[in-house]
Amino acid sequence: DEIIDTTYIKNKDHLSNFGIRDKDLFDLAKQRLSPLSSNNKPFFLFLSTTDTHFPNGIYDKRMEQFIEPKSSELEFMIAATDYLIGDFLLFLKKNNFLDNTIVFIMPDHLKMGDPSIFEETEERMLYVITNAATKTISSYYDKTTYQIDLPKLILDGAEVKHNMTFFTDLISGSKKKFIQDNIYAITEINRAGLLMLNSDPLQVSKNHLTYKNDTARFIAHAGGKIEDKTYTNSLEALNYSYHKGFRLFELDIISTRDGHFVGAHDWNHWKKISQYQGVLPPTLEEFLQYKLHKTFTPLDMDRINNWFRTHKDAILVTDKINEPKLFSDQFIDSDRLMMELFSLDAIKEGISCGIKSSMASQNVVRENSVETLANLGVKDIAISYRIIEQDRNLFSKIKELGMRTFVFHVNLGYGDADEEYIVKCEMDHIYGLYADKWTFDNQ
Repeated sequence: DEIIDTTYIKNKDHLSNFGIRDKDLFDLAKQRLSPLSSNNKPFFLFLSTTDTHFPNGIYDKRMEQFIEPKSSELEFMIAATDYLIGDFLLFLKKNNFLDNTIVFIMPDHLKMGDPSIFEETEERMLYVITNAATKTISSYYDKTTYQIDLPKLILDGAEVKHNMTFFTDLISGSKKKFIQDNIYAITEINRAGLLMLNSDPLQVSKNHLTYKNDTARFIAHAGGKIEDKTYTNSLEALNYSYHKGFRLFELDIISTRDGHFVGAHDWNHWKKISQYQGVLPPTLEEFLQYKLHKTFTPLDMDRINNWFRTHKDAILVTDKINEPKLFSDQFIDSDRLMMELFSLDAIKEGISCGIKSSMASQNVVRENSVETLANLGVKDIAISYRIIEQDRNLFSKIKELGMRTFVFHVNLGYGDADEEYIVKCEMDHIYGLYADKWTFDNQ
């Protein structure tokens, strides 16, 4: 019974922020297998790779001797991990380990963030690869398998005799519906990630029923999710989110080649969802010619202003742009304008030109004390949810100073950080969140 992680490795070159590098992980596994197999006793070996982690992988120069150059570091490290897994399986076969050893290969979650690097992305699912005998796991072939089925599937595949009853055995009818209908209760028993925090395990807030319907706490992320599409920054996303009850709407604001503000996350992403084939960035005329996902209407300043003119209780929250005076002069109502800003100078400029809120971005918080920001008149802070577990004192201090924290990096598969979990367990520590798909009780 042993855990080999960052505390085990003395050579810091073999470490990343996530732990042991994948190359060293498989080398260690090979070293451990021979003594484990020689004692003729059953054993279990679990390996977790990290070098393909969000957002761009963790580049390992040593793999250049095995892998040809790729178009990105992420693609290179995906190829590297693929190579290492293949090499490890060949090692098992060469040394006859596969004669009486069952192997399972599976991911712990989908790729976090925008999946648009994959062509024609539709519904994505996790997978299980195994050499377990067909007869032991045949019952899983003709039905949808969920993550809650994995413990039983692994024991069945490994032919481990047991008398255990599993959570999955207690569900009758649709497992998908059961999980969706009972997500709060299931979250409470999923404590593994919480127990890793350097604090007491989180409890469900007594106020979460109030939080969940407070529209001032939810920002529709990039206009909000529509028809399973995120990051559209589209007219239809604004309309759909408004109908659902949102009143704060984030738009990513970037500039066209001829200097006009438009709503788009970045030009490469826009090119993919618009199927534009020309030079980037496009002109305003070119930008407006293309529907997003062949369906949704793109937003320029005229359309943004027209929409907020007819939705008088809506508030715009911007991302990407760091020019508060220039943008606020073009927006219909600076009293309904919140801008996430990325330098102290931009924050001072935003405060001086009288917009509703000059939100301090995460890098500004890192470079300046929150007391300094409060003294300047900063009311709101936009920061990654991931920072909560690293520095809870920071969030407490922000709250004590009367500022509001809105967290992003929600719904990316990072631990328990989906919208329901945040509202249920974290809202006592923060004020609100950037949400893709939140539904208020009145809908």
